[in-house]
Amino acid sequence: MSFISVKFGALLAKLRERRATIESLIEESRADSDFFLFLIFGAFITTIGLIENDAIILIAGMLIAPLLLPVLAFSLGMVTRSFDALDRSLSTMLMSVIVVTFISFVTALILLDGRDVVLSRFTNPSGTFALTAFLSGIIASYAWIKQTTTTSLPSVALTIALIVPLSAIGVSAAMKDQELLYSASILFAENFLLIVLASILVFLLTGFSTERRFVEKVIHEEGKKQ
Repeated sequence: MSFISVKFGALLAKLRERRATIESLIEESRADSDFFLFLIFGAFITTIGLIENDAIILIAGMLIAPLLLPVLAFSLGMVTRSFDALDRSLSTMLMSVIVVTFISFVTALILLDGRDVVLSRFTNPSGTFALTAFLSGIIASYAWIKQTTTTSLPSVALTIALIVPLSAIGVSAAMKDQELLYSASILFAENFLLIVLASILVFLLTGFSTERRFVEKVIHEEGKKQ
């Protein structure tokens, strides 16, 4: 009897953990004014870091930009087969891509003043970039589920994989460099897909595929509050 109680308690704890993750992820990935404020400043600072080739400025931009959250929300929507979650996260991601590239493009037009910058190390797809994106996607998803204090560490790695190539797209467009623009676009798409694949794997292995109704319930309740 005690074994059954322990087993039931463990299952209940995992259910609570999953649902707490769903609630916090949907809450934090909401495309509100705070989200876009951080995104705009993150894109602006990252673009300056690219132009000046300054790693410290780049890291500052990565810490600010909240690009991880809609990506994880999209993966959650895929795993739970929730069209509401997919529509919500895709909309946020699309707006984020537009905002970041636009801010980077305008910032580069203002600051470049006709000069070119070297972006090749930030725009060339490679096995190292791909492995970093995939492994960071795994650990970031797991850390988010566990709600650990170390969530910010893999989040920074994921932001590197996303906002840097996005900002490089804007800078390349400002320099009218089609080759760099193409490479940065490929790198962003590749990293995005690898991060989504990694987080889908983690969400599947931790039992989120059964939580479609709860995901949609949380989204609907969020809509009523707005």
